[in-house]
Amino acid sequence: MPTISIITPMFNAEKYIKKTITSVLNQTFEDWELIIIDDNSSDKSCLVVEQFSINNKKIKLLRFSKNNGAAISRREAIKLATGRYIAFLDSDDIWHESKLKIQLEFMRKNKVSFSYGDYYIFKDNILNKLGEFKAKHRVSFADICLSCDIGCLTVMIDRKKISDITIPLSPKEDLATWLTILKDKNIIAQKYPGTLAYYRISENSLSANKIKEIKKQFYVLKKIANLNIIKAIYCLSIYILKGILKHYTKYNNLKKKSGDI
Repeated sequence: MPTISIITPMFNAEKYIKKTITSVLNQTFEDWELIIIDDNSSDKSCLVVEQFSINNKKIKLLRFSKNNGAAISRREAIKLATGRYIAFLDSDDIWHESKLKIQLEFMRKNKVSFSYGDYYIFKDNILNKLGEFKAKHRVSFADICLSCDIGCLTVMIDRKKISDITIPLSPKEDLATWLTILKDKNIIAQKYPGTLAYYRISENSLSANKIKEIKKQFYVLKKIANLNIIKAIYCLSIYILKGILKHYTKYNNLKKKSGDI
């Protein structure tokens, strides 16, 4: 059995999936399996993956006959995973070649069950970084109710210590997943050293409907975090304030660097 199972949901990622897979193949830590769940893509995504998997049995492709969404894709991949550690990588994101090695060493040395890290933000080419997301060193349930510092592409979870990794069928499924795990007060997510992942940002990311995002956040705080109305409103207020600050500092700079304004 591999040490690490990498979970990658995929939908119409023909343009990006080759670089994503290549970043996994380039890892200096080699004891992994890559499970790609195709969510009924209409482009040539699966053909690209098959060109890799035919020569590398560590790369596994499962195809859905209908579109189910990323949450169900991740659920299915976790069922198939045989590794002790679960890592997540979306089909358009990229890892530094030392990511798995450094993260696993950090978790083993410090007996960490849930780790995450900083990541670079890019649009088209990782050499042209738009910015860097610097996360807090530790994240608890209370922390993540206020602001999510955990980027999915950086996460690794030890299934020997956290056996139930539930992906809720919920808006903001990444946040909902981390909330579900961190409800256990014995679990604190910890940051590994270095910036070893690259998050691809799209036009939709820069101009997302803020009202819809606020509604989704409130839903998750109420239904997944199970906060009462007062706590949910308080946490939502902090979330909005931090979002405004982030918009006028980081994302405004990102738009300028990418030539959008």
